[in-house]
Amino acid sequence: MRRYLGLTLGPSRTRWWIRLIGILFVYGWGFQSGWAQQVELLTNGEYRPGEYIPLRIETEGPGRVSIRADLSLGIEWDAPGRTSITVPWMTWQASGDELVLQVNGRSQRVRLKRLEDNQDYSTYNPYQLLARFPALERSEYSDRVYEPTLGWPGGIGADMRWNVAWAGGIIVLILLCIRLIGWKRWITPWLAGSVGLISLVMIGLMSAFHQPLARATAVVNIPSSVSESDVWIYFRAWRPTRIVEPWSAGTLLFPRSDNHLRTLDPVVLLREDGLTGWIELSLVPQVTVCLVHRRQLGTFKTVGEDQLSPDPLKKWFYTSFKNQTGHSRT
Repeated sequence: MRRYLGLTLGPSRTRWWIRLIGILFVYGWGFQSGWAQQVELLTNGEYRPGEYIPLRIETEGPGRVSIRADLSLGIEWDAPGRTSITVPWMTWQASGDELVLQVNGRSQRVRLKRLEDNQDYSTYNPYQLLARFPALERSEYSDRVYEPTLGWPGGIGADMRWNVAWAGGIIVLILLCIRLIGWKRWITPWLAGSVGLISLVMIGLMSAFHQPLARATAVVNIPSSVSESDVWIYFRAWRPTRIVEPWSAGTLLFPRSDNHLRTLDPVVLLREDGLTGWIELSLVPQVTVCLVHRRQLGTFKTVGEDQLSPDPLKKWFYTSFKNQTGHSRT
């Protein structure tokens, strides 16, 4: 016989209390980390590296569902409750055999069967890009993607801007000291105006000093009954930083290699519908990264130093638009 919380409990009641505490503990843990009961590839494991395939997530309760795998797109989703959603997901694994998914820290193995370009999915893949114009339909490791940025300076680094500002400030202070000595330390309107102007310029530049990211855009307009564009966005960081960009099944990421992909650590933050959200990327200094938003409605205009010529992209990834009828696919 034991006395617990002022109650006298027999062996059977003690076991009952232990079960109850265990249930409450598991429920509390599940609420915090998500009740992911099943993760399943709806293509029976068929995939191509860098191509979106449908992934179904089933949950038994609310909470964060976190999915990770090596050389694969990470997923973070706040499940609203007991539900099932199908989301676009991809892996860059080159050899199709078996992949270990970490679902809220728990390992789950999925079969993979790699398809060649001339093979079709045995089941319907709603995220397969069937472009009317032969173009880049999936993510891949390709130096051609980065050809438009070969002449892009990417702006001046934050360190250089700080050095220029400090050098300019020191020169101005030296000139002011000389002026003060010459005017016998009188505070004149010229002096007050100069100091005020310098202060305003420095305050205005402070926000620019803390911007670690440079970006450039190339837009390829698609002839259509409605205005369509492919938007190619390039990023370059001056110091390690984590960026967040809009994401959908029409967003393609182009890492340079396996190691670069692991450094980027791409993670999609899904909305409740599982179809749109944001993608997080970790950028390292002086390494350009490319994202493409496929088939965006409207024509995107950019001006200034961040506008890149789309001609190299058209050369590598698009056929002549005059032959659009002959190159259409279904």
